[in-house]
Amino acid sequence: AVATERAVLEEWTRERTPFQWATAEASLGVTLEVLGTRETGTTSLEASVQASRDALEEITRTRSPLDWAHIQDTLGCTLGDLAEREGSAARLQEAVTAFKAALEVRTRGRSPLDWARTETNLGVTLQTFGTRARNAGLIRQAIAADRLALTELTRSRVPLEWAEAQSNLGGSLTELSKSERGTADIAAAVAAFRNALQEMSPQKGPEQWALIQTNLGAALTTWGARVSGTAQLLEAISIYRLVLPQTRDVAPLEWARTEYNLSYALRLLAARESGVIHLQESLAALEACETVAESNWPPDQIKALKRRESETRMEIARRQKALPRQSL
Repeated sequence: AVATERAVLEEWTRERTPFQWATAEASLGVTLEVLGTRETGTTSLEASVQASRDALEEITRTRSPLDWAHIQDTLGCTLGDLAEREGSAARLQEAVTAFKAALEVRTRGRSPLDWARTETNLGVTLQTFGTRARNAGLIRQAIAADRLALTELTRSRVPLEWAEAQSNLGGSLTELSKSERGTADIAAAVAAFRNALQEMSPQKGPEQWALIQTNLGAALTTWGARVSGTAQLLEAISIYRLVLPQTRDVAPLEWARTEYNLSYALRLLAARESGVIHLQESLAALEACETVAESNWPPDQIKALKRRESETRMEIARRQKALPRQSL
């Protein structure tokens, strides 16, 4: 598709047919953005940004406002993808600017679903930006964008997009909860993830279902760490064990993350008990995680993982020594 669109650009030159040239550049930008998300480098994404910016030189807000807004939205998505690869705050700021520009034309009254989708894209970008900058204000803006999107992306109209928007909201609320001590935000995150799972099933989207389940488990673990009971932790553990068989072969990095999360939930549970069973299960989860992490995680994370394994082994040995043999 990229080769075909570049061939078109050789015929539709800017000098000969400027608007057609810009339309072709915009189409090339979309194709390169999709291609870039499937690759590990940034070459296609950078080319997509350039194609979108070239298109905007002729497809202006005055001349063709809706087309201009569409290109701004594509540009924002691509810049967000680049920011993910590069860890660039500048790219995130550019993405936010592009989405906000699109929303000046893509209003709720003019094109409600497109408006909601751009609000969703803005929310995702603001959440990433706020998380990296540890800026609760940006995360609150993300939550506001997520909730605006849900006013049009309703379950009855677009059920899977509604589920995705609920998942995004859950993620933003989870991030916000890290800057607060209470449970209101994390409880709201759990509710949002549960909503998403009403529509997202293993049959409709197995990888997305597994991701939402894992995020629900993480939210329940955070909640459980802040209250005295064990209900949230036990549910989180159950969720992780449900997801693990579904992801081992198709998404090994996600599987490793889930094993690590399972270990953490089990360790929290073990801290409220005197036995070693849950600690042993926590250690087994860490060791399983390491089988994938060792060749994929950054060195500092692998070092932290092994340190956690060592600490868990020492705690098991300490408890075994302290407890009567019959109660082990």
